[in-house]
Amino acid sequence: MQARAKIFIDEAKFMPDYVPNETPFRGEQISELLYHFKQLLEEPRRFSQLAFITGPVGSGKTLVAKKFAKALEREAISASKRVKPVYVNCRIDRTLYLVLSRLLAQISPSSSFRGFSAQELMAVLPSFLLKEGVHLLVELDEVDGLVAKEGGEGLYPLVRLRETAEEQCLSLLLISKNLGYMVLLDRSVVSSLQGPVIRLKPYDKEQLYTILKLRADEAMSEGAVQDGSLKLAASIAADQGDARYALELLYRAGKLAEFEGVSTITPEHVRRARASLPPYLTREELHYLSDQEGAILLALARALRLREKGEVSLTELEEEYQEVCRPLGLTPLHHTRIWTLVNELKMKGLLETRLSEGGTRGRFTLVSTQIPASLLQSELEGLFAARGRQL
Repeated sequence: MQARAKIFIDEAKFMPDYVPNETPFRGEQISELLYHFKQLLEEPRRFSQLAFITGPVGSGKTLVAKKFAKALEREAISASKRVKPVYVNCRIDRTLYLVLSRLLAQISPSSSFRGFSAQELMAVLPSFLLKEGVHLLVELDEVDGLVAKEGGEGLYPLVRLRETAEEQCLSLLLISKNLGYMVLLDRSVVSSLQGPVIRLKPYDKEQLYTILKLRADEAMSEGAVQDGSLKLAASIAADQGDARYALELLYRAGKLAEFEGVSTITPEHVRRARASLPPYLTREELHYLSDQEGAILLALARALRLREKGEVSLTELEEEYQEVCRPLGLTPLHHTRIWTLVNELKMKGLLETRLSEGGTRGRFTLVSTQIPASLLQSELEGLFAARGRQL
């Protein structure tokens, strides 16, 4: 068999959690954050900061936060201060308990807090930080997810800690598309959420082209993509100013070219990638799914294809889910937990549910998705393979 052409040098550089070497068009925002937090490097026990990053999908919020955190940590080391940034995605860790568990695990991986409640973890955190001599910079990405799940109870304890601690040990950077989640909070919580707001605008076509060119130079073979292909992907994504979508288009176009055995990504590959990539489905959406959420969604895709239906019953979905769990090495969940995860996937827009019209069997739940089942199945199988779980 003839070897396929090699488009990619390092596919990992197209993964959602990759932080590139260069951050074009966002240096000013990173510098602004460093300015607001600079006193933290001088008086980490007396100073605490709270700030916000907002901007539409694909505007670079997470990238700015992670780049800023690395820069702050470098400056802290050079100033002989112990400032530790910890990034938490509230789409994954959606409760205060999970957030606190993530923080403590990052600070001290060898310590065990199993069996502690959220309130107990909250009581432990400040004393633990002071004992370790660490000032924690907590970056809460998708913070609106935490607020939607737990209201002020999820956010307020962390905010309140900054106001009540005898010695400061924690600062907050809250990241979201906008500040709309504030309407879900009590006035007392909102009054405590005072700090500078870094607002990111959508990228324009020229900026997206530069981002794509830099990523291609980092992750692809020399000459693997035509300049016209980069311009087309940038133009398509410029409607929303979404760098994630632009990078996703380039990645999928590269996979199409590589599969065909050609050595160059043409504009036609980009057009085909666009046709196969609904704007509401990106690998990042799937990347943040837990294994169990992924298994349920994969079971739905397989059930829809096997039964050649537009929707399947919850019972049929659970039967297919049992079959999916076995080769993936997952312990199947019980009905109640499956139903909870189905509803959470519905909230994310990845599937839909409705009650049947009734009849001799009574009414029951039907599950469907607007995402093409074959595409969804392929993406999830690839995701599990990347996690070391083979079907």
